[in-house]
Amino acid sequence: MKLPAGTKNGLFRLIRLAVIIELAWLVLINAVLQIPYTQTVINGIRPEKFHVSWESAWSPYPGRVFVHGASANGNSRSQIWQVDVDSASGSIGLLPLIFKHARIRNVNADNVTFRMRPRTKPDKDYSRIEAFFPVIEGREVTPAVTTPRKKKSPWQVAVNNIRINGEHRYWIYQLQGSSVAEIEGGLNYRTRGGPLELDLSRLDVDLGKHYLNGDYELLSQGQVTGKMGFTPFNPRENKGLALLDYLLLDVEVHIDVNSLQFIELFMLRLRDVAVDGSGLVSGRLLLDQGRVLDGTDLVVNARDLQVNVPAHRISGSGAVGLEKGANTGGLLNLGFRFRDLELLHRDDPRPVIAGDTMMIKVSSDGRLVPKPELPDENLVVGVEIGKLGVPDLAVFQGYLPPEFPLSITGGDAVLDASLQLRPENANGYIRLVSGNARATLVDQDLQADLTADIVLADGQPGQLAFDLSGSRFVLGNVKVLGQKAEFDDQGWSTRLNLTSARLALADPMRVNAYAELNASDSRPIAAVFRNQEGWRPEFIAKALMVEGIEGTAELEILGRRVAIPDSWVTSDNIEAGARVVFADSGSDGVVYLKYKKVDAVLKLNNGKKNIDLLGARKKYDAYESSH
Repeated sequence: MKLPAGTKNGLFRLIRLAVIIELAWLVLINAVLQIPYTQTVINGIRPEKFHVSWESAWSPYPGRVFVHGASANGNSRSQIWQVDVDSASGSIGLLPLIFKHARIRNVNADNVTFRMRPRTKPDKDYSRIEAFFPVIEGREVTPAVTTPRKKKSPWQVAVNNIRINGEHRYWIYQLQGSSVAEIEGGLNYRTRGGPLELDLSRLDVDLGKHYLNGDYELLSQGQVTGKMGFTPFNPRENKGLALLDYLLLDVEVHIDVNSLQFIELFMLRLRDVAVDGSGLVSGRLLLDQGRVLDGTDLVVNARDLQVNVPAHRISGSGAVGLEKGANTGGLLNLGFRFRDLELLHRDDPRPVIAGDTMMIKVSSDGRLVPKPELPDENLVVGVEIGKLGVPDLAVFQGYLPPEFPLSITGGDAVLDASLQLRPENANGYIRLVSGNARATLVDQDLQADLTADIVLADGQPGQLAFDLSGSRFVLGNVKVLGQKAEFDDQGWSTRLNLTSARLALADPMRVNAYAELNASDSRPIAAVFRNQEGWRPEFIAKALMVEGIEGTAELEILGRRVAIPDSWVTSDNIEAGARVVFADSGSDGVVYLKYKKVDAVLKLNNGKKNIDLLGARKKYDAYESSH
């Protein structure tokens, strides 16, 4: 088909015009790009905001630019930044710029270096970390802009088909690192607050060494492959953990790290829990807007592993597993398996327990950021301890108030436990067995076999409140040593059953307990009287061998105040009771003993003691503490 002569001539004219425009573009624009004055003009537009430079640049057609040796730096309201690239190219639609639409595509960048640091804020002290921020070339550190933002129409920025390749370096605040990476993706952003949307459809990253605060090596090497992105969000309103609600992640990782703090992201519902250590992290992690997805299977082979819970630090080696899928019933399971572990209490260097086997398992619905309106009904913390050694029972003295009348002085033991903790209920047990527990009680040195079966009947772990009703303590082979009397009889034993016991670990600690007591005979009770200085009634000696002691006791602890409001034991021929208070302001109390028809009361007042025979029962009944 032949075109009409007029049409053919018109096409030739259009082609000729296009060629002329292209030639003019090549000559004029590329000449402009090579003239140093061009950079001077550009940098004079808003020098306080940005500065750009390049070694060479050219444009093959309108909207497409290639640059080599490019660098840019600038100030935002709160940050200072710098980016350098060996080479970069991209295309931009020119006409949409009239309407404040920047449509950029086919962006390629090789060997990128990026730096960013904060501008100073008057309400923040940077003295400890200032030395670890990067230096931004040509930029002085100036205070952040805190004045209200001017009302301006925003720009709409869309960048598609981004490809970043090569060796990259970055220094962001106190973090420095390098990597060899191939990254593909795109983003959409509206200036002046967002929203921002990011889609990195391909990640293939070989991580080099990363450092924090100068020379602390955060990780030595690793590989990350997969994809990530953010659903649209407002950067000003969503920072820190709030970003998790917009994060999309599907990556395979194999990273050797010197910090395991990232594990805390998966246990944000637990208060005052911290994780650290080092090891090899391997596996797959899938996140979708704040929720861990099925298919996640991450393992940490830890060279050293630390978990800090309120007042305790668990350290050792071991492994951490993170899994969600069919094998977990759709729940997110985070498990810690310790080897060669020590459990320390506060600043005491002596381990509470030490040995090989301890497991902590946290199960949840997989949502990372807690929301009060969406409680996690699947949240469970399980603890399994398999017969670990207690090297020195004296370490348990640190759990008792300073004024507690019993002082644990030594011995060793074996401890095992199984606990299940939910926000509003709890169950399990702790069992401790010792063949040589030693303690001091009212100036008496004690040594005995001890079996403690602590029952976790219920509780509210979220409020640090526990029900220990049903717990039992058994003493056998008891030795009581004192200045005036002692006995050593493997036949003596006693059993203490807590019929009701409530423990609240909030500050101040609170304990309310009621107990039933059974003892084989009365010798320890009589020994308390026998071992006092000065005069002692003769009937005490006769009270030594009364058998079948039974009774009850009440214990109250509030912070540093310890009280036994009432305790009473009886047998066929003996009655005994004690009411005592120990507090910072002082201590006082009474101990009553009756054998057949003869009785006595031991009065305690700030360390002073004396025995009365006259009106002993009345004095005991009338006692009221002044503390």
